[in-house]
Amino acid sequence: MLSGNHHSVRDRSPCMGHATRKKPVSGWVATLALAIAFVVAPHAAHAQVTWTGTAANGNWNTTGAWSGAGLGNNFNSTLVFQGTNLLSNTNTLTGGTAAGITFSAGSGAFLISGSDFTLNGTISNSSSSLQTISNNITLGSVQAVSGSSVTLSGTITATNGNRGITNNVSSGALLTLGSINLSTGNDRIFTLGGTGNTTITGSIFQTGANNGLTVSNSGTTTLTGSGNWTGNTTIVNTTLPNNTLVFGGSAGANSGTSTYVLQTGRLILDNTGAGNNNGSRIADTSAIQIGGGSFIFRGSDQASTNSTETVGAITYNPSNGVGGVITVTYGGSNLATLTAASLGY
Repeated sequence: MLSGNHHSVRDRSPCMGHATRKKPVSGWVATLALAIAFVVAPHAAHAQVTWTGTAANGNWNTTGAWSGAGLGNNFNSTLVFQGTNLLSNTNTLTGGTAAGITFSAGSGAFLISGSDFTLNGTISNSSSSLQTISNNITLGSVQAVSGSSVTLSGTITATNGNRGITNNVSSGALLTLGSINLSTGNDRIFTLGGTGNTTITGSIFQTGANNGLTVSNSGTTTLTGSGNWTGNTTIVNTTLPNNTLVFGGSAGANSGTSTYVLQTGRLILDNTGAGNNNGSRIADTSAIQIGGGSFIFRGSDQASTNSTETVGAITYNPSNGVGGVITVTYGGSNLATLTAASLGY
C-alpha cells in the first residue's frame, strides 16, 4: 500500500478537446523509496563484548564484567576473553547465544562454566593456553574450533538438522569434547571434520532415532567414553585418506547397532594399554562395510591378556572405494580373536 500526498491523476481523452494533464506523484515516489530502503537495510552486526577482568566477581551478569553495555538474558553477542584476571567465570544468564568466542593472544587459561548457551560461530583460541568451557552447548549449525587446544567438556547437542564440529586446531594441539547428542531429531548426521586431533571423553548418544556419525577430518578421533547410536558410522575423506576413528581406553565403545562404512581411513578397536581390554567395543550385530578403508582390531599388549571381539557381517563393497584391509594384532604370546557373523563380497 502506497501513501503520501493523495493527488488524483485523471486522464482526459484528447478526443474531448482537452489536453492530457499529469499530476505530480512525488509524494508516492518518496514513500516508495523509503519503503524499499527499509526493506533492504542490512541487519545490525552482532554486538561484540570483551571480558574486562575488573568486576567484583566472575559472574557474567556482574556490573563491569564486560565492556560496553555488557550482557543480559537472551544475549546474542560475540564474546572476547582476554587478560589473566578472573579466569574462572560463570555464565549466570539464560537463553544466550554466542555468535563466536575468541580467546585473545596472551590470555590465561580460562575456565568457563554455568548456564547452557547456543553457539552460532567459531571458537578461536589465539593464546597458547588451554581454554576450557564446561557449559552445555547447542549447535545452531556446523561450527569450527581453531587455534591452540580447547576443551568443551559439557554436552554438545545438535538440533534442527545436520550439525557438526570442524576441528581446525593447530598442529600439536588437541580438541577435547565431553558428550555429543548427535541429534534431538531423526535420521540426522553429525560430522566431525577439519584437520585436528579430537578426543571424546564422554558419551556419543542420540535422543532422536537413527542418527549417524561421519568422521571426515584428517586427524585422529578417539572415543574413550561409552556410546549408543544406531545410524551409520561413516569414515570418509577423499583427499586425506588417513583419518582415523579409534574406540580406545577402558570404556570407548558403541553399544548401538550401527553400520560402519569405511570409505577411507581406519576404524580401530584398540585394547592396548593397562586396563584397556574391552571385549565389546561395538555391538555384536553391527555390520562393517569395507571399501577403501581399513578395519583394525588391536588385542591387548599386556602380559597374559587375551582379547576378543564379535561383530556382524563384514563385507567388501567396492562402491565405497577399493584397497581396504582387515588387520588383527596382539602383544607377546596373547591371543586376539575377532569373530564375524560372515565375511563376503
